[in-house]
Amino acid sequence: MARPTPELTTHSKLVPLSWFYITGTSAGLIATSIASHYYAEQLFEIEPAYSADVPTASTPSKTSELIQEQTQPTVIEPESWQDVLAEEITLWKRDFSTFSERAQAELSENFSRPVPPKPLAARSIEQVAKPKPWQQNLAERTRNQLEYRAQRLVQAAFDRAQQQDFAAAISFLQQVPKGTSVREKAEIKLIEYREMWNVRAEYWLYRAKYLAYSEDYAGAIAYLRQIPTETAVYKEAQQKIPQYVRARNKQADRLLQQASYFAARKRFSVANQYLRLIPQEAPAYAVAKDRIVEYSQKMYADAQAQSKRQTS
Repeated sequence: MARPTPELTTHSKLVPLSWFYITGTSAGLIATSIASHYYAEQLFEIEPAYSADVPTASTPSKTSELIQEQTQPTVIEPESWQDVLAEEITLWKRDFSTFSERAQAELSENFSRPVPPKPLAARSIEQVAKPKPWQQNLAERTRNQLEYRAQRLVQAAFDRAQQQDFAAAISFLQQVPKGTSVREKAEIKLIEYREMWNVRAEYWLYRAKYLAYSEDYAGAIAYLRQIPTETAVYKEAQQKIPQYVRARNKQADRLLQQASYFAARKRFSVANQYLRLIPQEAPAYAVAKDRIVEYSQKMYADAQAQSKRQTS
């Protein structure tokens, strides 16, 4: 007896997918649920169709036919059911894969579709791009103030350079704002004034060496201390200063000894002349200052005594 082919009922038809999208179920779970429902309906429809021809006790007239029919082998061998089952499984896998891929593609397309941003209105864009009148006035005033300040700085630098104060002139030029009309001129003058600054520093170093050769160590030190740190001869000047300081202190001690020599011979005027040559930075200056007062008092006393002798 041939196996009856089941017909699909209305319940086994595929239902729309819209309610699955609402619940938020994933594509794989949707496909599995629908396929399971579909093939379960097939199995339930097959069973009644297969057992419909089995005789019951209500048909006694066909008992002999029933016994004969049940004792004889069926047309389809049991081994053929394995082939049928394998074919159904193959069809099930193919239908399930096709349906799963289609459902997942539809869901991916719906959820991955980008939402375009809302464009700004044309009026809003014009309002943002177009500056307001008060903004234009503020920007113009700011530019005018920067221009005025730049010109003042350049003029101050010129005045300082005429006074040979190149350090101050360079400082003024470095403060000139960028973007002003005199910025280029300021950069040119910076190069010029730095060169003149180095030339002046070299002259001060030469002058210090000349005074030190003449044993005017205090004057030499004064020139060396005026040399700026940014100049090329600053390092050499710093090396000369300690050398000249030691020579100045020794010279001050000799002047103090010479002043004492003349004071012992009552030549206080000559002694004070030697004491006044001692620079203030020397350690012997404190002693020299006190002795100047002492020798001046003695000079006054000697003058008073000589005046009394002349009147008498």
